[in-house]
Amino acid sequence: MPTMYLTPTADTFIYQGRPKKNYARSTSMFAGRDESGYLGMSLLNFPISSALPAGAVVTRAELRLHVLHTERHALSQVYGVYRILQRWSATTATWRKQPTFEALPVSTFAQPEHGPLVIDITGAVQTWVLGSAAPLGVMIGPYSDFPYAAFFRASTANAINSDFWPRVKLTYSVLTVIAGSLTPQFTDEKHVFTVPSLDNTYHDKDVSLLSPISIWAANNGPGSVELRLFTSPDGSNFAPDGPVIPLFANETTSLVAAVFSRFVRTTITSVDIRPATITLHYQGHIG
Repeated sequence: MPTMYLTPTADTFIYQGRPKKNYARSTSMFAGRDESGYLGMSLLNFPISSALPAGAVVTRAELRLHVLHTERHALSQVYGVYRILQRWSATTATWRKQPTFEALPVSTFAQPEHGPLVIDITGAVQTWVLGSAAPLGVMIGPYSDFPYAAFFRASTANAINSDFWPRVKLTYSVLTVIAGSLTPQFTDEKHVFTVPSLDNTYHDKDVSLLSPISIWAANNGPGSVELRLFTSPDGSNFAPDGPVIPLFANETTSLVAAVFSRFVRTTITSVDIRPATITLHYQGHIG
């Protein structure tokens, strides 16, 4: 499948410790909580919709950062990637003038190591390309409770070395016409989530272009979770479609909707004092 790399149209961070300061010229961005207890959040946007060819279907989107510095607390902490819901500018964004963003993350990840960091943001990018959400970028910030001195810094597009700039890697397919008919292409999307102990998350997917559609869930442990499938005609109003399914560590299960609808939502609820890493596979044919 074709692959494309995009650099940001805007990237910066906002810092609670200096709520009026703008960091648009900074060569690094900050996310987490510093030694004084102040929070920081990174903001990024990319020209995704305009860069893709007509008819493109994104099968995977990765946000790639280069981590310059990381501070790890004894307690485990989890970062979230949240869709931004309001127009913003890197040159005017501050802690006091920050854009609104979704309450639930599109992806989560643990405290990163120094060096390359790859984050799956496929779900967010697909909503932008399909037009079901405005392409306003993402915010990276705390998801779990954060102790003092738990944060990381990553390069921005102001960094001298362009190898360290933020990028989005897009993998996509394009429907082709041969002898008046569409050639179907098989797609297998993979989304990985870390669910903290006794917490929950969910993932939405537009399946209108996939036929047939199958959803597989694998629990890489160590904790146990419960899964449930919901369906929706519009991506806003979801109804339960199937029972609650327990999924223990090192087990795999399939989720099957009783009726076909454009959107499906998979909810993942931790029922264990240990976190769980869950992989969701969406499989089907495009066209």
